[in-house]
Amino acid sequence: MHRIASAALPIALTFLGLSAPAIAQNVATVYIDAQRGIDRADGGTPTKPLRTITYALQRRSLRNGTILQLAAGSYRAEQGERFPLRIPRGITLRGDEATKGQNVIIAGGGPFAGQSVALTLGDRAQLRGVTVTNPLPRGYGIWLENTSPVLVSNRIRGNSQDGIVIRGASQAMILQNLIERNGTSGVAIEAASSPEVRGNLIRDNGYGISIRQQAAPQIAENEVRRNQDGVLVQGSARPLLRQNQILDNQRYGLSVLSNALPDLGTASDPGNNRLQGNQEGDLLNQTPQTLSLVGNQVARDRIQGQVTLQAAVFSRQLLTGTAPAPLPQTPAPLVIPQQVPSQQVVVRLTPEVPEVGVVVLSPALPPIRRTPPAGEAVNKPIIIAPPTTQSRDPSQPVTPPRYRVVVPGATPAVTLQVRRLIPNAFNSRARGREVLQIGAYSDRRMAELQVRRLVEEGIRAQIERIDSR
Repeated sequence: MHRIASAALPIALTFLGLSAPAIAQNVATVYIDAQRGIDRADGGTPTKPLRTITYALQRRSLRNGTILQLAAGSYRAEQGERFPLRIPRGITLRGDEATKGQNVIIAGGGPFAGQSVALTLGDRAQLRGVTVTNPLPRGYGIWLENTSPVLVSNRIRGNSQDGIVIRGASQAMILQNLIERNGTSGVAIEAASSPEVRGNLIRDNGYGISIRQQAAPQIAENEVRRNQDGVLVQGSARPLLRQNQILDNQRYGLSVLSNALPDLGTASDPGNNRLQGNQEGDLLNQTPQTLSLVGNQVARDRIQGQVTLQAAVFSRQLLTGTAPAPLPQTPAPLVIPQQVPSQQVVVRLTPEVPEVGVVVLSPALPPIRRTPPAGEAVNKPIIIAPPTTQSRDPSQPVTPPRYRVVVPGATPAVTLQVRRLIPNAFNSRARGREVLQIGAYSDRRMAELQVRRLVEEGIRAQIERIDSR
């Protein structure tokens, strides 16, 4: 995934592979003014602006990197716009970033994917300083499916359904926007998408952020306030949440349902999320697993469901065999049952510190089967990786594998990404669920290095102990 700095313009330039001087020297600008413009072949200059975005998008001369500069005004069907507006790959639609498009308004919707949509964007397209609203029935503001554009400093408001929908394999970047007063969700993240949602103010929506299916976004530095629900995570979603303020929502701040498993902090990367003032509770965990929270600000009596709370503890151990730094002494595990008749609340404080980028090993895995359980396919043979790059002494016996690296719930897109890195990865099973197996190792350090390699590529991997019985 893309790591985002705080300044918006350098972010997008880096994402597009361009430098600021290159932008200044080479990018063409087409000027559009809904009030005084005229759609004509020789238009698009500061003195002869076009009237509609629709006409500008139909120009054959439109090339990658072009900026469509909007003057203040309303861009609607009544002025000649045809919805949805489809911004092609590499094109920037820009209004007034300083005011987040307060007076540059795109309003309306048209049929797209069976819905009413105002705007779609292609890969590496940009939307900057524009207000997007679609009050039509089941109206969506921005629909992103299998595309990865950049949205910076916009107002996404007043859409009757969702403000922004992100689907497919999108890795969009949603930065420093005001997302408010949308009927269902401010931002809806679905399928196998993995966008970065950073630095936004998300308020007064149904759900502030809704994350479902297999989505694995990065949610960081956002203020999620006064929604009906703050952040909803469900399905088998695996989001990462860092440095968010989830405050004063009408029901729950963070709700985790089904088999979702958000990353809310590790010893080396504490969550630093603040959950406070949400009316029914700050955190609701209705999954079968215990959530681990490291370095977050949340009151224990505002949590429903099973969680493990830890203070932020930094381990500087490198995956090079060096000894870890000594950890501070912590008290023995503490179990605090809350008196809630309908939903038992258990808060556990534990001194365990997970290793960097590695899911803690499970010693309770069943042995590798030579015959499948009923209805399950046979595991393929385990691939044994050498413990080091040095040649092995043939007189020494081969150590059987003790650890295997797997990617659980790999979608076709993730499987393709993994196999580009590790061509011999194959489908297998663990506890009745399908996984993509990377390999098996007798040396745990080799397994850790493989996990680190995958994590750096944005792929969630884990180590499982092999029971050789």
